[in-house]
Amino acid sequence: MTDMTVARTIHQQIIAQDKMAMFAWGAKNLVGGDDHLKFDVNGLVFKGKVIITLTAMDDYTITFGKVNLKTFEFNVKETAEGVYCDQLIQILDHYIEGK
Repeated sequence: MTDMTVARTIHQQIIAQDKMAMFAWGAKNLVGGDDHLKFDVNGLVFKGKVIITLTAMDDYTITFGKVNLKTFEFNVKETAEGVYCDQLIQILDHYIEGK
């Protein structure tokens, strides 16, 4: 069974910084795992999947990518490493909306 504590914490950290952020990015299909939160976005600059993963250093790695519908492989477009919780909105906005 998956422990959703990390996924819930990531979501709460995003909402605490900007209540409308997930709405602005067109976020949907939120899925949590033991160490990550994954969702689809439909932003101005980036449309695809975002995976926010908690690392052993107690920071986040954010992966932006798309799924190839023929092979079902996840193709990584961008990665941001060493992201702290207070930087989540800034980094996500930069990659998704180009702000």
